[in-house]
Amino acid sequence: MADKKIVPIRKAKGASDGVDLKHPLQPLVLVEGTLRFKENHAVNALYEMVKEKTGQDPWHIIYGCPEVNKDDLRQFAQLIGYSHSGSGTLSYMDDETWEAALAVRDRGISELEARNRYLERRHAKMVKKLGALATHVFNVDIDDLEPR
Repeated sequence: MADKKIVPIRKAKGASDGVDLKHPLQPLVLVEGTLRFKENHAVNALYEMVKEKTGQDPWHIIYGCPEVNKDDLRQFAQLIGYSHSGSGTLSYMDDETWEAALAVRDRGISELEARNRYLERRHAKMVKKLGALATHVFNVDIDDLEPR
């Protein structure tokens, strides 16, 4: 499985080697009965300080930054210790990140393995749906579409 790669989201600023990166997953931890992403205390302290000094929720400031994308927002939610269940309702949380975090915790596998398994399942579902569509459109048997 070492030859598989994560499907990239974007190029890292300053990256010149053509490597695309994703932000890493924060591990999931149980906090008072709630499954949460492990809080980064430095990030959370800055979050609370901005909130206290400005009287605004820092999310409003972050949303106003044109450089901030969905991947950044997913990472920030993790770093401030957002609950896993609650993160699933966020518009910028994707199924891959949500499911991979759970798989890392529950199955004890690496983030790379968890993301690859998610993408393999998604690929298999798409192939199955496209195969069904092709059999209908081209009036062929599904077995005739299998590689030989």
